[in-house]
Amino acid sequence: MNSLLKKHSKNHGDEIQRYCQIVENIHHTIFAADENADIVYGSPSLFQLLDVTPAEINTVNILNILDDDSSSLVKDVLNQKKPRSSASREIIFRKKNGERISTSTSFVPIISSEHEAIGMLFVINGRDDKSRAGLELKEKIELLQKSELATLNIMEDLQETIIDLKRAKEEINSKNEELQAVNKTLNATQEQLAVLNRELEKKVEQRTAEVEILLHQKDEFVNQLGHDLKTPLTPLTTLLPLLKRGEDDPRNREMLDICISNVQFMRNLVSRTLQLAQLNSADTSLTLDDVILFNEVNEVVSRRPPVTANKHVLIDNNITKELLIQADSLAIKEVLDNLIMNAIKYSQPSGDIHIIIDANVEDDQAIVSIKDDGMGMNEEQLRRIFHEFYKADSSRHNLESTGLGLSICKRIIEKHGGRIWASSPGLGKGSTFSFTLPMSKKKEN
Repeated sequence: MNSLLKKHSKNHGDEIQRYCQIVENIHHTIFAADENADIVYGSPSLFQLLDVTPAEINTVNILNILDDDSSSLVKDVLNQKKPRSSASREIIFRKKNGERISTSTSFVPIISSEHEAIGMLFVINGRDDKSRAGLELKEKIELLQKSELATLNIMEDLQETIIDLKRAKEEINSKNEELQAVNKTLNATQEQLAVLNRELEKKVEQRTAEVEILLHQKDEFVNQLGHDLKTPLTPLTTLLPLLKRGEDDPRNREMLDICISNVQFMRNLVSRTLQLAQLNSADTSLTLDDVILFNEVNEVVSRRPPVTANKHVLIDNNITKELLIQADSLAIKEVLDNLIMNAIKYSQPSGDIHIIIDANVEDDQAIVSIKDDGMGMNEEQLRRIFHEFYKADSSRHNLESTGLGLSICKRIIEKHGGRIWASSPGLGKGSTFSFTLPMSKKKEN
């Protein structure tokens, strides 16, 4: 029993123990609580009643295991200055699992040797089965009422759901009717479109055939015109220089020079036009071989004199010797020659000429760039620079330029499956021409 006395009640432990010894053999459930409502003793039957262990009882406050009404009653009794014994009262205990136990309980004050109330002895005379049954019945009635209320709520929700479903069904039916009407319209439209497509396909086939015929006729015309123009120009290019050698009059020699320059320009224009026509033709194809790009550039550069118009020409070939591409050697040399010649021709009025040729590899393509420090270009010139017969400005309008060189370069690069473009910071700040070429298959293997 001593193990059930709480530490904070040790000053009155003897009195409480004396009371406990008196009632130890009574066949009732007994427990004692101090003035703070802490349980300091409980008989073994209390453990069974509340389904707790002795150690748990030792830490329980009685007010925490009673329902609200019983807790208020016990609190009032403990707070009385001179408590008196009480007849049996209905006290309802709450177990840990929430179950409520109705009991008939008497209160007996515990008086110390100084005649002071130091606690209360509770004697449970028995369980009030009738009250317990009433509580259970009340709980079942409350549960039934809640269930009925929940059922009513469910029925109301079901009715609202049924109404909503009917509305949704009506809306779906209406939408289905609209969709059926739309489907009929779409089917009719599809049939009309199918008819139009068939008619368009026939017209496209007819126009394509007509265009192919026109292109073939154009190619034949250009070729015939080129030959017809070259035929009379050939004797002129041969005879005019001979006439110049036999002429001593400076005025006549000057006029012959003008004639020779114009004839040469016409011959170049015809040759370039024929070349461009051939490159535009779908029947024209190039022969691609494995080519070392460094060697191709060096061969083109070696044909250029180191001094032009009293200007020193410095060309840096920064391409690695191992870079192997697939290209038509003659065609690529023409592209390189054209771009290098333009860089020299359209250099700054004064100062030397510096050209940098470089290349790097991205994915399966080599990107070649030719950078100069010449006249540069504005945005409008960059946009039109590859157009046929386009000359960027008045400085390029001379008999040395046909306006077809860059167009021919563009067609050659496109025949290789690449692309070509130009960039410039602005007028007087130089230009960079770049183009792509396929890498050799050997490198991939």
